[in-house]
Amino acid sequence: MAERKRQVKKVKINKGESCWTYLDECFEEPQGFGFIYLITNNLDGRIYVGKKQFTFRKKTRLSKKARIGTRKRVEITRVDSGWQNYWSSCRPLVEDVKTLGQDKFSRQILMFCKNKSELSYYELYFQIKYEVLLKPSYNGWINAKVYKNKLWQE
Repeated sequence: MAERKRQVKKVKINKGESCWTYLDECFEEPQGFGFIYLITNNLDGRIYVGKKQFTFRKKTRLSKKARIGTRKRVEITRVDSGWQNYWSSCRPLVEDVKTLGQDKFSRQILMFCKNKSELSYYELYFQIKYEVLLKPSYNGWINAKVYKNKLWQE
C-alpha cells in the first residue's frame, strides 16, 4: 500500500482568533495520532505543556439484530476528540481562559506523535525540558506510564 503524505493546511491567523499554531502558521489538518502542545498565558508568562489525541475509540453495543451472523457484541469506531476547541484538562488554566479571554493565550503545537506511548513519552520529555515544576506554570504534577516495546511501533 502506498503511503500518502498529509499536507499541513495553512491559514492566516486573524486578530482575536485562537487557533492551534504549528511553525507559526494556523494548523487545521490532523497528522498522526495526536500532538504535544504548549499553552502560554501572554499576560504573566505561565505555561502549560500537555498532549491531545485527534480521535478516540468509541465502543457501541450492537443490538441482537445487528449481531446476526457475527459473534461481535460491540462495534469500535474512531470519533473526533474536538481538539480544535480544546484548551486543557487543567482547571485553573480553563478558568483563566474564561475570565481573561482566549485572546490572552497562545496555543502552539510542539510535535506530532504516531501512537499513544510516543504521546506520553514526549509529553513528559517536554514537561521536563520546559521545567514546568520549577518555573511558574499551570502544570501541578507530571506523570507518565510508557512501555518500551510499544514506544517505537508504527
